[in-house]
Amino acid sequence: VLFLIDTSDPGRQVVINRNAGQLMQIMEKLAPHHRIGLASFDKGLVLNVPVGGTASEVAAAARSLTTTGLTTELYRNTIRAIETLARTNADRKVIFLLSDGQAEDKAYFHEDVVRAALRYGVIINSLGFPRSIPLSVALQSLRRLSEETGGIYIETDTSFDLPASFLQAPFDNIDRGGQFIIDLQPLATARPDPPEVTINFETSTGRVSAS
Repeated sequence: VLFLIDTSDPGRQVVINRNAGQLMQIMEKLAPHHRIGLASFDKGLVLNVPVGGTASEVAAAARSLTTTGLTTELYRNTIRAIETLARTNADRKVIFLLSDGQAEDKAYFHEDVVRAALRYGVIINSLGFPRSIPLSVALQSLRRLSEETGGIYIETDTSFDLPASFLQAPFDNIDRGGQFIIDLQPLATARPDPPEVTINFETSTGRVSAS
């Protein structure tokens, strides 16, 4: 898990301060198998806490973040964050992108981010913090990044509060799902007819069968 915070706009320092407290709430739901890190960006990417850091290290680094007033290179630095996360040894990789969606890139685009995310198997969960009502349309770019990489998009209200339902289970979408492989070759070799397999699942909502 790499938390990625947009620190480019000096007018958003109040949001950056809120982000630190919100990360504390999110990290309360960490499980032993989660490995976390923190990065921030404006014109460039800064890896504040490498993946594998502790919750206290991430919290301290988040509290020290300040806005810079530099160019918002959202797409280029999200790609760099993806590449950073790709070097970690993990079955699942996710970026929590905290931003207002404003992007001033001229040579990097939405498609470049999605391509990199899919290449390295990185999910982007976006947390949108509207700069203002007129500028909130920029949050559509965050929504699409999440939709096209298998992540979720969460938008705050005008007071920059995250939904309570999200804070109760912020890692729900990356801890669910998975895949398994059944080798049918021995069964196919032992009998002339094509094998038929029925799989019975026991879930929280009842039993499910698939043939």
